Amino acid sequence: MSEADQTKKSMPRRFVNLSTRLLILTVSFVMLAEVLIWTPSIAWFRLA
Repeated sequence: MSEADQTKKSMPRRFVNLSTRLLILTVSFVMLAEVLIWTPSIAWFRLA
């Protein structure tokens, strides 16, 4: 077994590199911000 194969097996399949982690964090924060902005807006629309 080569050294590259051992390295691949030791790393988890998800969140392998920094760019993947940053993409997931960015998408998560955008979705959270969207929920925090739109929820009061929808509630206000229903009351009005």
